[in-house]
Amino acid sequence: MTKIDLIRTKSSADFYEVDLLIDEKPLAEQFYSLTNKEELLLLALAWDKKLTSPQETQYIQELLKQKKSGNIPLLICPDDLDFDCTVVVVKISYKSDSVVWHKIGYVKKENFSFDKKKTSGYMDYSTWVENDVEKYSEDYFFKKSKDINWEALWSLEWTEEERRRIWHYDHPYFNDDQNIEWLVELNWTFDLPVYDDILTKLIKLVESDPL
Repeated sequence: MTKIDLIRTKSSADFYEVDLLIDEKPLAEQFYSLTNKEELLLLALAWDKKLTSPQETQYIQELLKQKKSGNIPLLICPDDLDFDCTVVVVKISYKSDSVVWHKIGYVKKENFSFDKKKTSGYMDYSTWVENDVEKYSEDYFFKKSKDINWEALWSLEWTEEERRRIWHYDHPYFNDDQNIEWLVELNWTFDLPVYDDILTKLIKLVESDPL
C-alpha cells in the first residue's frame, strides 16, 4: 500500500499550510520526481482550501464526500484559485477496501467553450427538475424562452446557476480524457480507512475556514 498522511509546511509568506505526504514525501515533490516538471512544485492543493468561487469549492467537497471515482481537480494555480487557470486532475477509483490514484494530468483549454458552459445552467432545459417548472412558470419559460432576460435571472439565482454550470459542463469536461494532458502513471493504492481519515481532516479544514 502507498502511505498517505498530512503535513504542515511553512510557506514563503510565513504561515503554515497543509500538504499531503505520500510515502513520506510532499505531494508536489513526488510529482516533480516523476515528471521533472518544476511548475508542479508551485501549484496549490485544491482539497484543503476555499477557492475563489464558493461553488467550485463545494464541487470538490462533494466529490470527496461522495467518494466519486473519476478525474478530480487536485492541484490548482495558487494565485487565481479557480478552474479558469491551471488545474491538475487525478484519476481516482474506489475499491471495496482501497483507493487508487491512477494518473495525473493538466486540464487542456483548447476544447473548452465558454458559450457552451454559459448555456449549461438554467438555459439547459433538459436538466430541469419539477421544482424548476413550478418556480419559474412553465408558460413563461417554455413558450417565451427567446424573450427571457437570462442575465436578470442569473443575477437573482447566480449561486444555483454557477452550480449547474460546474456540474453540467466542467464536470463532464474534466472527465473526458481527451481534455486531459496526462503526465504520468501513478497507480498509487491507499488503504481505504486511512484515506477516509485524511479526507475527513481536509474537509474539516475547509469547513472551518472563516473566509
